[in-house]
Amino acid sequence: MMVYGERGTRLIYGQDPWADGEEIALIVLASVTMDVFSVRARLSGGRYWYSVHDEYETEFIVRPKTSRAPLTLGALVDLIDTTEGHEYVDQQRASLVDVWWWQQWEHGDSPQECTDFAWVESEQYPDLAPYYQERARQWRIARAPEWTAFREENES
Repeated sequence: MMVYGERGTRLIYGQDPWADGEEIALIVLASVTMDVFSVRARLSGGRYWYSVHDEYETEFIVRPKTSRAPLTLGALVDLIDTTEGHEYVDQQRASLVDVWWWQQWEHGDSPQECTDFAWVESEQYPDLAPYYQERARQWRIARAPEWTAFREENES
């Protein structure tokens, strides 16, 4: 299955694109292998069933598991922010998006580089990417004083 992202193309090996419903959001990492997390919805029995997939066949726990109507933007954000099952995400107790910002921060990247590492896309939810872009901007603002102090300390 080809997953087309705003910043590139990524092949998820061995996955049937329709087996677990339609992709409603995509979390993309600017890693060497361009890792992606696909958030999907499948209509069955009058309910929407939600799941998250990656190319490593990680078993994610999502909340809600189902709903009678499509998720609102806020409910989708909550689903992304509370997904469990990825070892690093669970250890850090962070969302499936900002955990990667924190990971890059721990590696010494600038706030901009950190938030450039992970982003969200969605064709069905056009306000989702701007939501996370604003959240990234706020995250960078919050890190700016510490980054400035770090740089000044290392320049001396």
